Amino acid sequence: QPDRLLQSAEQTMMLAKQKGRDHFQFYVASIDQEIRDRKQLENDLSKALSLNQLHLVYQPQINLETKRVIGAEALLRWEHPVRGLVPPDYFIPVAENNGSIVEIGQWVLEQACLQAKLWADKGLPLRIAVNLSAVQLRQSTIVDDILGTLKRHDIPAGRLELEVTETSFMTNLSDAVAKLHTLNRAGISLAVDDFGTGYSSLTYLKKMPVQHLKIDKQFIRDLLVNEEDTRITNTIIDLGRSLNLTVVAEGVETAEQEYYLTQRGCKLAQGYFFSKPLRPADFETFVQGFHEKIVENNT
Repeated sequence: QPDRLLQSAEQTMMLAKQKGRDHFQFYVASIDQEIRDRKQLENDLSKALSLNQLHLVYQPQINLETKRVIGAEALLRWEHPVRGLVPPDYFIPVAENNGSIVEIGQWVLEQACLQAKLWADKGLPLRIAVNLSAVQLRQSTIVDDILGTLKRHDIPAGRLELEVTETSFMTNLSDAVAKLHTLNRAGISLAVDDFGTGYSSLTYLKKMPVQHLKIDKQFIRDLLVNEEDTRITNTIIDLGRSLNLTVVAEGVETAEQEYYLTQRGCKLAQGYFFSKPLRPADFETFVQGFHEKIVENNT
C-alpha cells in the first residue's frame, strides 16, 4: 500500500516540523493518535476565539534599580472546555503552522492595547510587551495593522513593546528587519526574546533595531547552581551593556537570583519571585501592594 505509506510519512514529517527546527520523528503506531489529537486541537483552536476561550494574563516587569513595576508582558491563555488550560508551547506552534496566529495575534494586540489604555486612564502608564510571531511578521500589512491598533486605542507608541524570538527573523531577514525598523522609528520598542537559545548571531543583533535583550528562563533557573548557566547569563548581561541594550531576566524565582542579577547590572526582571502572570484586576492589586511594600522597606 504505497499510498498509505506515503500518507504516514507525510503526516510524520508534519509532526516533526510542528515540534520545531532540527527534529526527526519515526513513525510508530502512537503517531496516528498524536496526529488525530493535533487535528482535533487545530479544529478546536479555530473556534477558540469566537467562543471566548482565549484570555490574556499579565506578568509584571520590575526595574531592579528602583524596585518599581514599569511594565507587563501580555501572555496568551487558552481555557479549553474539555482539556482545561492548554499550554501556549503546545498550541502556539499549531496556530503558526496553520496561519491562525495572524488573527489570534491581532486579537492579542487589540486586548493588550485596550488594557494599556485602561491602566493609563487609572494613572498606571505601564509599557505592555506583546509577542510577535514570525508568521505575523511575514504579513505585508503587519506594520499598518500594529500602528493602526495603537491609533485606534489612542496609545503612544512608546507604551508598546514587541518581542521577537531570534529565530523568527531568519526566513527573510531583510524584509523582517525593514518592518521592525519602521515600527521602531514610530516609537515602538523591540526586544529579542529567549536570547541565547536559538541561532544567536551578533550580526543579526547589530542589524536589528533592538532595545531589550531577554535572557531565557532556562539560564536563570540554574543561575548560581550551574556554573555554565551562570557564565552564559553573565555573558549576555555584558553583551547587552556593550551594545547599549537593556537586559531583562525572565523566570526569576529566588531572592538570591534577584540580588545577583541586580549586582551584575541586569536592569529588568520578571518571574514568580515577584509575581505569576495575573488577570488585570489582580495585576492592579499587585502593583499597589508591591509599591507600598517598597515604601515601607525604605522608611
